[in-house]
Amino acid sequence: MVGADAAEGDVLVFLGSQIEVKQQWAEPLYHAVNQENSTIAVPVMHLISLDTFDYKSSPLVRGGFNWGFHDNGS
Repeated sequence: MVGADAAEGDVLVFLGSQIEVKQQWAEPLYHAVNQENSTIAVPVMHLISLDTFDYKSSPLVRGGFNWGFHDNGS
């Protein structure tokens, strides 16, 4: 929360240590937040092999937060 209190800017993004982003990931999120400032976005969590680091799309696994903003990723 110290970082959030010290942050400056229009949009604040929290990423967990397990999150990897790709190029131009922020633009669609910024656009959604810019359209409605009460927007909260959570990532689709794809699968990365622990052994080979191969990437596999997984549209059924989504992150989420409860009202206390505790991660309850599926």
